[in-house]
Parts: sequence; structure tokens; C-alpha cells
Amino acid sequence: MTAAHAKGVGFVCSTLTPFKGTSGWTRSREDTREAYDAFLRTSSSGCDAVNDVDAATHDPSNPQA
Repeated sequence: MTAAHAKGVGFVCSTLTPFKGTSGWTRSREDTREAYDAFLRTSSSGCDAVNDVDAATHDPSNPQA
């Protein structure tokens, strides 16, 4: 990202949507998704903006779904 930023290229990153209730969901995969989303929301990620589809799509009463 550093080289791209130096050339004026910006990055809009996107969080991962929740997926509990699907056949692929496991606690381990959920932990990984949550860690990835948390990292993207930090300034250390290098993202110039974050499209937070997790926040936009999760069930407020069950944030993993």
C-alpha cells in the first residue's frame, strides 16, 4: 500500500459480513472474521476509508448473523 499511496492511489477496504447460520460457520472462522474486521477499522490497516458492511448487515440482536 505504501508505494500505491505514494502515487496517489487510495484504498477503500471492506469488512466481512457475518455468516453465522451457514454451513461454513465455525467459532474459529468467526474469531478470524472479527479480528480482520477490527484490524480494518484501525489506522494501522492503511485503509483510507472502510466500507463497514458488517455493521450495515448484521442482526443487532445477534451480531454474528
